[in-house]
Amino acid sequence: MIIDSLARLGRLIIHSTASFRETIMQLSALGDSTAGTFLQRVYIVEIHHQEGGGDGQGGDGDAVKRQIACSPPVMWGSQVTHQGKKSGKIRFQPDFARAIGTPFFLPQGGNPTVPQGYYPVPAYIVYDKDLRVFGGRPEEVKKFLRGRLARTEDIDLTDDEIMASAEQIAGAVARTELPEKEKCQALIVICMIDGRDGSPYSLKRLGARVDDRFEFIVTESLLYPGNVICADLKKIVDRLWAAKLAEGAEMGVIEDGICSICGNQDRLVSIYNKAWPLFLPTWNCPLPQAFSHAGINLAQKTGGLCEGCYKAFTFGASAFRILEKEIPGWLTKELFAPIDSPEGREIKRRAPVSDTVTGCAYLAPLEAAEADLPGDIASDLGEDILIMLSQGMSTSGRKTRDIQSVVGFESCIPEDVREALRLYIMYYSGDRSRGDVHLRATMEDILPSRILKLDDLARDTAKLAAELLQELPGSMDEQSFAYVRNRYGSIPWLLVNAYGPSHLWSSLEKCMIGGRLSEAGFLAGCGHRMSVLGRRWPNSRMHIVDEVLFFHSFGGFLARYNSSLSGSENGGAYQLSGWKVLRKMAEETPPEDLELDDVEKVGFMAGHVIGQFSRMYYAKYGRKDKDFIKDRVMTFGSNLTPDDIWGKGLARLQEYARNLDIHIPEELARKNAMVTLAYQSLRNEIKAQRDLFIASFWSGYVLSGKKPGKSESEEAMTVSQL
Repeated sequence: MIIDSLARLGRLIIHSTASFRETIMQLSALGDSTAGTFLQRVYIVEIHHQEGGGDGQGGDGDAVKRQIACSPPVMWGSQVTHQGKKSGKIRFQPDFARAIGTPFFLPQGGNPTVPQGYYPVPAYIVYDKDLRVFGGRPEEVKKFLRGRLARTEDIDLTDDEIMASAEQIAGAVARTELPEKEKCQALIVICMIDGRDGSPYSLKRLGARVDDRFEFIVTESLLYPGNVICADLKKIVDRLWAAKLAEGAEMGVIEDGICSICGNQDRLVSIYNKAWPLFLPTWNCPLPQAFSHAGINLAQKTGGLCEGCYKAFTFGASAFRILEKEIPGWLTKELFAPIDSPEGREIKRRAPVSDTVTGCAYLAPLEAAEADLPGDIASDLGEDILIMLSQGMSTSGRKTRDIQSVVGFESCIPEDVREALRLYIMYYSGDRSRGDVHLRATMEDILPSRILKLDDLARDTAKLAAELLQELPGSMDEQSFAYVRNRYGSIPWLLVNAYGPSHLWSSLEKCMIGGRLSEAGFLAGCGHRMSVLGRRWPNSRMHIVDEVLFFHSFGGFLARYNSSLSGSENGGAYQLSGWKVLRKMAEETPPEDLELDDVEKVGFMAGHVIGQFSRMYYAKYGRKDKDFIKDRVMTFGSNLTPDDIWGKGLARLQEYARNLDIHIPEELARKNAMVTLAYQSLRNEIKAQRDLFIASFWSGYVLSGKKPGKSESEEAMTVSQL
């Protein structure tokens, strides 16, 4: 299904890619953020073949006259002084447009210094290790060239010509000053001008008319001053496709078979493609060990593609490479943090990122509709995809939306994206350069409009959390609000903290397709973590505050999602009350009018009453080491249970007040009586919903400590008492 959707994506790109330049940019490494350094030093070898006289066996009477020269290193780009924290640092800014006539590729897996795949034109990247060896050592350069020329489309150099080229390159490199403390990379380009119809390079007089649609000036000629070397872009594109098809054919061919995608009968090649490095013919990723034997025909084992589908797949895979992005480190840490251990989560958050997770989201037409799309509609859909490929930059003025809040990594789609398109999302981890790739999740056929609604919900959840943060004890600086907006505005972060890493992908997929999210797993996690943190009370007070913030923020997210975005029926599932409703009930409702008819309300009111009394207890002693819950309610070293809260707390408040000479206001005493009675009547329900009770209790306790209108000094006292 991944290959199929990428081919559908590729077909739309083909419809929308109007020029040869765009095709070359799409299919090569031009524009890749990691490819720019190779353009700092470009060595251009110029080879001319001219018909002459003689026996063709060498010497002055050769049938072919050869001329070879190599330019000094040329910089295709500029040195830019970086402005910012590292002001004054010079960075190289590549000009990929200068390399349109000499497209090159980056290695995908394996040893990057050995020849890989097939080359449309002789343009080869050189890494630092090889470049430093080349200076004055033509034999090393010859070895480098020989392996690559053998895999280059339609070029035929004799051994003498390869050696002569190597000598020219070795001399040019020897004359190049290479900084010792810097990794130096280069690009070697061989422009062979032989007058053949299939040759992509030719000479033109300097100043002659050049048709930018089909031609590109590579450089001025060294051997023929007053002339320029001109590249034929159509011929380069033809060579690009020939090289790509050779890659697929290298791992298997079916001369007459049924294409795995379109169903047409034709010559087929395997799906092996350097543009798609996640399909590697190794036993551990993604094929079984039996497939690793040399000589196996992958087209027969995994299915083959016709030329048209292979081209579309190549375009789609190239787009995938552009769109894939790493998930930020702060979110990646959460993916591997234990949900049931607050200490373990804290350790994981402070540790460096141990593994990276990469995600990619791309648009493609539905399988059923793709074959019937008229040309104008296909062009419109292609525009949506090109906007996504350009990272949200629309030349037509259409609004775009960053959907990182939903998918977890940088990605943009048009706000008015056509419904004929669907979103496909993939997550993987590992080092693909070694063929060690682990597929985490794939999500298919997602409505883009649904993603936009989820983004709206994420933004609203972040606002809800920021509003609640103002009502909680603790820091109120801009950094705290930025943290809350960032985390609580991320649906993957919310889900992984609610359900744990093992359920992240399944719960995220439910959000994408409209499945119902469970309250039970979320409540169990919150209740368990608060119980564990309660053992260290009051030292864990601010961690409890964090859990209360998450409990109500995710509870609000869950209620809105299940009521408006879930496609399933409620089924009688319990919905949490909002913190505003609960606090208003606790503070404004007369005790006799309290309707404590469920576990959440009883738990919240219990926390509210205990919280109010705790402040009187603190005021009585005036010492920071005195805490009512620690001193009177909890048993040392054990969890705080609902029965402890009732039996050692609520039921004995009057007794504590008499013994300690603490005056309890009449209204608080009546509230305590109502909560105590409600607890007794709902004791079985509380036992069954223990996690909900504990989470609600701490919510009531924390929210009882701050009211609008308190002065800063009163608030500071509240924080110390909490």
